[in-house]
Amino acid sequence: MKKMSRKDFLRWEKLRLKGKKYVVARYALISGLCFFVTMNLASWALSGLPLSKFLLLAYPALGLVTGTIIWYMNEERFEDFLADKKANARQRP
Repeated sequence: MKKMSRKDFLRWEKLRLKGKKYVVARYALISGLCFFVTMNLASWALSGLPLSKFLLLAYPALGLVTGTIIWYMNEERFEDFLADKKANARQRP
């Protein structure tokens, strides 16, 4: 996994203050819309038909899964950054 830069750390620290529910909902909305557009365009390009309406529940579910994964990945990177920062502080005389 890619290490978090100082800029990413500061950005995530500011965003995570709004809470887990806010962050997951925000990423769920963004990724759900992206899934909707991408999957419908791909279906239309390949078959000439839009996806069935049955799949309308799949987009929010995919968005929630993506939002949750993003939260946990960034939290892990955040904690690793803090641990590295503490380790570097201890090494300095």
